[in-house]
Amino acid sequence: MFPNHLNFYFNYKISGDTSGEQGKFEFIPNGFNFWAFLFTGIWAVFKNLKIIGITAISSGIALNRMPLEMDMFVLPSLLLIHILFGFKGNSWRSAHFEKNGYRLIKQVKAASIHGAKSQVSLHELLN
Repeated sequence: MFPNHLNFYFNYKISGDTSGEQGKFEFIPNGFNFWAFLFTGIWAVFKNLKIIGITAISSGIALNRMPLEMDMFVLPSLLLIHILFGFKGNSWRSAHFEKNGYRLIKQVKAASIHGAKSQVSLHELLN
């Protein structure tokens, strides 16, 4: 990260009674996700985006099994999948959290995840 680069972080808190996870919260950065770009399907499965992850892994395997003559199709397709994951990964995580009982508390601007956590007050996390 650049020293003066600030990023938006979305703070999600679980609401309702979902198997004892009351009060659990997550911070999701806005923008490009380098780890999603680099590891695509594995990243998605690790972040509980199982359908997206399994689809990406299956697509990667299928594209890699194509004959060498198809390289003009395979390489751009793989690159496109990686770019898509880089740009859409965080928004997929946000949608997944909202679907599973989390609600958006606050959007903060910070240089790191630790800076984002320090900007959210205890009162906001408890309510």
